[in-house]
Amino acid sequence: MKESNSRIEMLKLLRIPAALLFLSFLGFLAVKMNYAEEIAGRNLNEKPAYRTPSKAFKKPHGAIEIEISNQNVEPLLTGQSTELIGKVTARRDLAQVDITWHLPAGVERLDGVQKQSLSNLHTGETQQVSIRVISHSDVNQQIHLEASYQQGDLKIGNTSQFNTLDQQNAKMYSHAQSEGAKIWQ
Repeated sequence: MKESNSRIEMLKLLRIPAALLFLSFLGFLAVKMNYAEEIAGRNLNEKPAYRTPSKAFKKPHGAIEIEISNQNVEPLLTGQSTELIGKVTARRDLAQVDITWHLPAGVERLDGVQKQSLSNLHTGETQQVSIRVISHSDVNQQIHLEASYQQGDLKIGNTSQFNTLDQQNAKMYSHAQSEGAKIWQ
């Protein structure tokens, strides 16, 4: 009699874990069946939407917006010079922003500072930097303006590009693309 009572007690104790195990198994099956229904109508050769580069690999936005403009609408031909104006806008307060113009081999700086630092930029504040350049090339040259700041151990920044010959095409392309920050370590 004692033995049957202890078996009954043991079965009562096992009832709760057995019920939890059974419910877990039912949940697993429900998820599997839902997944099977979800992919049943999908073309397996088609790439899923979540892998689209513009969505999945979008750059993080930093605290700096940057843009290059010039006064000339015409292309910058060999022997011509122009003043490039860089506009740097802070999205939050920044103690120091380092600015660097990167000029390719076919472009020469005539006037202006190639590397400089801007101090104490406040949220929404825009500061301008400028440089006068001359082109020595009859092919398109890409001039870059880099603005960066230190955040802990990371150097975070943004770049903008100016094309000496096909700037109009580049502007249309750039509006189609989203600008973001780059992180260097």
